[in-house]
Formats: sequence, structure tokens, C-alpha cells
Amino acid sequence: MDHRRLGTGRHDTVSDEKFISELTKALSVGASPERRGVQAALAKVKVAERFLNKDDAFFLRAEFLAYFQSDQ
Repeated sequence: MDHRRLGTGRHDTVSDEKFISELTKALSVGASPERRGVQAALAKVKVAERFLNKDDAFFLRAEFLAYFQSDQ
């Protein structure tokens, strides 16, 4: 994945608002998903992040978003 696509460097994080914005864009086919649903996905990612170091947490968020952006 090209991390520059997210506007972040290797050790930067994808902010919560950036995550919600990018995931909402990626999931928008016709009508946009409800923000509440996207925030629920973020909450689940945050649970997993608690068990990871900073670099691995960055990788998880970036790869999660990349999965949904791959068809765009």
C-alpha cells in the first residue's frame, strides 16, 4: 500500500476523523453509509489497536482503509 495516499508518514497515525472520512468515501455507493455505522467500525479497530505497538496500529488502520479503497 502506498502510505502517501493517506497523507501520512510511516510513523504517523491516521486520525479518527480521517479514518471516518476515508472509510465513508470508500463505502459510498449510491447513498453514503450512516456515520454511526462507520464510527462503530472505528471503535472495533480501536479495540484491536490497544494490543499493538504504534507502528502496528498505524499499519492496521492503513491496511483496513486500503482494503475498502482497492476497488476505487
